Amino acid sequence: MTKRRRREGRHPGRILTGKPQTSSLEVVEPAKKKSLLERAAGEGPISDAEGLARAYSQGDAYTHGGTTYIAGSHTARDWWDDVTKVPFWGDVRKSERYQQADKALKANPKVTRVVGHSLGGAVALEAQKQNPKLASRTYGAPVFDPLGLDSKAERYRNVGDPVSIFDRSAKKSIHPHPFSSFSGPHDYSNIAASHMSEGTAAMENQDKTVSITE
Repeated sequence: MTKRRRREGRHPGRILTGKPQTSSLEVVEPAKKKSLLERAAGEGPISDAEGLARAYSQGDAYTHGGTTYIAGSHTARDWWDDVTKVPFWGDVRKSERYQQADKALKANPKVTRVVGHSLGGAVALEAQKQNPKLASRTYGAPVFDPLGLDSKAERYRNVGDPVSIFDRSAKKSIHPHPFSSFSGPHDYSNIAASHMSEGTAAMENQDKTVSITE
């Protein structure tokens, strides 16, 4: 009589499935705790492109460290303000975007720079005019400077941008992919990506305390 031998796998008693089995004794290591310096330093510097993207995401202005980023037109009220209050025949201070940015600046008195795109650029320039201690940097702002007389301007635009066409003092760039964005050459991302704004600065002292400069 021939005996039949039961064939077993390498691991008797284990149910083999498509998913790996997790042991109940598996130890999960806790997430590494950030040092005081890392927590104090925050995110650090970000590009103007990132800051403006966050401002647009919020719908108005976004402050990071010592910089406030101001979004451009994206509501019906903004389009009306574009026509009636900028660039030189109205009062941009009466625009909704300026009023929102003004609140953000008053809430963050340590801000030293304003960065804006399109209508946000006009607002940034007006904010600097009202407070000369602020520095400004704009992208595609509707500035009327047909003779290019403002040699100290830190303004940027893409060739073919109809919004900033009269800003002859703005530094010009050629957008490598103008139709990758709904804004076409009025897009800011290609230029703003190369400009960084300061985040919160932190330095560790000899006694392991941390000094913060904003």
